[in-house]
Amino acid sequence: APVIGPIIGGIFVTYFSWPWIFYLNLPLGCIVLLFALRFIPPSARRTGQPLDKWGFMFTALALIGLLYGLDSFAHGSFPPWLSGLLIGLGIVMAAVAARHFRSSAKPLLNLQIAQVHTYALSNLWVGTLVRTGINATPFLLPLYFQQVLGLSAVAAGGYMLAYFLGNFGMKS
Repeated sequence: APVIGPIIGGIFVTYFSWPWIFYLNLPLGCIVLLFALRFIPPSARRTGQPLDKWGFMFTALALIGLLYGLDSFAHGSFPPWLSGLLIGLGIVMAAVAARHFRSSAKPLLNLQIAQVHTYALSNLWVGTLVRTGINATPFLLPLYFQQVLGLSAVAAGGYMLAYFLGNFGMKS
């Protein structure tokens, strides 16, 4: 899908219109659902631990505050003081969530694993930076090709096809 999707999407956007991307995905999604129901056996029910509702709520409020605050600041949709307040509330709620995770018997997110130095360094710091760079390219490169270089959606999709084929070949 990441290899052929951009070129097919570019063809539909260029020669039809952008809603056709969704019209194409609807029957494909139904076909995939039917195949999944037919060929994937139901899994056994697992009895897991109960959901940490407070941890979920604190984390959700932290993300809402941070994301709305940063988005409103970047787009100017709220006054800067209100955006700053939302960002500050998001940071406070993140601290409350972290404190809750450390004191809860069954936390939503176990922060103790971050105390393992090699795990924290490789996954939380370097891994996050590398994954951010790699995972951002499928979204940023087409925008760059179209907005900065002025290419059509088909041409941008063609470049993305070459990019992903190279990526695919490199990984194998």
